[in-house]
Amino acid sequence: MNPYAAVLLLTSAALLQSSLLPHLSRGGLKPDLVVILVISWGLLRGVREGLLWAFIGGVALDLLSATPLGLSALILTPLTLLTGLGQKSIYRTNILFPLVIIFLATLGYNLALLLAWQFLGRPALWGESFLEALLPTGFLNTLVMLPLYPLLSWLHRRIGPERMEW
Repeated sequence: MNPYAAVLLLTSAALLQSSLLPHLSRGGLKPDLVVILVISWGLLRGVREGLLWAFIGGVALDLLSATPLGLSALILTPLTLLTGLGQKSIYRTNILFPLVIIFLATLGYNLALLLAWQFLGRPALWGESFLEALLPTGFLNTLVMLPLYPLLSWLHRRIGPERMEW
């Protein structure tokens, strides 16, 4: 995908995630659109494009939130590398594989974010956060992934063949 189109898509998703979705959420629970897009694209197109999306999406998220600049990109990068291992899997065409991956990636992203906030001197309620925010967000992202992944898969096929990576 053209990098300019990726910037537009991920910036729009970050803007939607940080401005509109909090007003539509129930109990403060909203999907992590950027995480879903980055992980999905990494699964579909490979690590190289996934890393580009992790950087763009992470910076867009940080610019639109109270997160220190670069923190989201820093957390999304190793997650993209790990999920990129699944890109070569024969199971990636089965919808269950991306659903499991997005659930685990959501937990990993939010746990790393919570750890970073605590490291930066902000209080973190681990038990409460895990049960009331992280797990429900993981399930919500998994539900959002159901219609979004086939759409991104269609876009992936429309753009052209995936590149061979070693």
